[in-house]
Amino acid sequence: TFSGGTFLVFAAMFGLGFMGETRRLDYLYDTSWFPLLVVEEIGIGVYCLSLLFFVAMIFLSIRDRKKHPAAPDAWGTSRTLEWMTRTPVPFYNFAVTPHVNARDELAWRRQNGVADIAPDHYEAVHMPNNSLLPFMMGVMSFLFGFGMVWRIWWMAALGIVVTIALVIVHSFSNDPGYVLSAEDIERMEGRATPLSIVDETPAPAILDEVKVH
Repeated sequence: TFSGGTFLVFAAMFGLGFMGETRRLDYLYDTSWFPLLVVEEIGIGVYCLSLLFFVAMIFLSIRDRKKHPAAPDAWGTSRTLEWMTRTPVPFYNFAVTPHVNARDELAWRRQNGVADIAPDHYEAVHMPNNSLLPFMMGVMSFLFGFGMVWRIWWMAALGIVVTIALVIVHSFSNDPGYVLSAEDIERMEGRATPLSIVDETPAPAILDEVKVH
């Protein structure tokens, strides 16, 4: 519906432009434009319908998130490392640093029957502490860009000066972060669905020569 509505709207717009319709009108003085204007209105309706479907999808996903948990690989055919993390991706990303055997690691594991085997142990992970500085840098960078585009010079100057100042402050940060213990990781991984557990046991040497095409 989204693609169809978008096509109808913009195809009609292009046609009307070639026929001489301007961007802004207070009345319709050429009746030959009417058919394409109707097509454009239909396209807008289809487009709005697609937005309703999108909102409904979000609502159902939130409502039924426990009833229908998402697997890491929704299609069962993905090939690379990013599809090995569970959904939603935990804040520590991988429970254990992946042992990579091939370029298409997930496909390699699936081919060799080691895609869903749990690791025999977990290790502590060093994590950075949360900080507002990156978010503030993003806001100030946005103000700089907005000010430059619209020639609001005081806003652009404020944005770039504060951004540079925040970068300097962040560079002097001596925050040691914290350590997420192996026990905590194991407990959080234990609450995940079985399909979200990845195997980090080094594969037999004979399998290292397997190539995934």
